[in-house]
Amino acid sequence: MLNFHKGPFHASINSEESWSKGLRPYLEYRELGMVIEINIPGNFATANVDPASGAQTVYEDGGGNGGAEPPGPTLHKGPFHAAIHSEEAWSKGLRPYLEYRELGMVKATKGQVQAHAIRAIKPCEGPLGYHYHDLEFQMNYLLRGSTRVEFEGVGEIEFNAHDSWYQKPGIRHEVLHYSDDFTVLEMNIPAEFPTIDVNRKTGAESVYG
Repeated sequence: MLNFHKGPFHASINSEESWSKGLRPYLEYRELGMVIEINIPGNFATANVDPASGAQTVYEDGGGNGGAEPPGPTLHKGPFHAAIHSEEAWSKGLRPYLEYRELGMVKATKGQVQAHAIRAIKPCEGPLGYHYHDLEFQMNYLLRGSTRVEFEGVGEIEFNAHDSWYQKPGIRHEVLHYSDDFTVLEMNIPAEFPTIDVNRKTGAESVYG
């Protein structure tokens, strides 16, 4: 089990001002507040490799720790994996009004991490159920469309394409609305975890599915 610092709820609303310079001069970066590219840990070294000699040099300001990995969770280091998109890669999952596309992280990390894309396949029919997830870490990055979600202790937030949010484990929430083109990238640790439905009136809980 990977154990993470469980910070408070955090939403990162996209704006042009939130992009800044970073490691590579030809790229811009937008910190989502997690720290996420996704990298674990957030502080790491980048080494340049000479193709001819194989000589390595640590890239200037490439993590700021000179290659010394700070104490933290240890992930299974599987082989390289690329997930090339195809319509056949989408399948049914937790919610019947959504489709899911597993990106291969479950196998690559031996179940430590799940990363999948989720998209709407049916129109939203109103509030979709108050619930929470029993896991160590969860974040979402909205790729397309919009959604409105209520979070316990936070309130309602409307998200649009390129907004993101981190959900503290166990935070109760409910999707109130999503657009027909809703598509989100979601990352969960661990890959398998229970989803608990909550009755708003009585507080009674039941495992979903």
